[in-house]
Amino acid sequence: MDGNVTKLVKATALVLIIGIFVYGAYLIKGMVGDNEFQTTMNSAIKGDVDSQLRLAIFYDQGRYTKTSRKTAQEWFEIAARNGSEVAKDMLCINYRIGCDQ
Repeated sequence: MDGNVTKLVKATALVLIIGIFVYGAYLIKGMVGDNEFQTTMNSAIKGDVDSQLRLAIFYDQGRYTKTSRKTAQEWFEIAARNGSEVAKDMLCINYRIGCDQ
């Protein structure tokens, strides 16, 4: 009986430790995501084309923010006007805007 209790205590402790680790990783991911989103937003506003495209993708996919196709489209259009060929392709594929057909 003592051996089973010891195993149960060890297993419970292990599950608790794993749970704490997973929860901590979740919190850290959120903080990293918030920082990445804010850094990208700041660079996009300053005119960095790669950041404008990245921000459009964040909004399109709901990465680090709520999904917003309207806001994604706006950032794809800004990036496209600033020379991003990928943004132009995304506008054509996802929004049927600017297609040469």
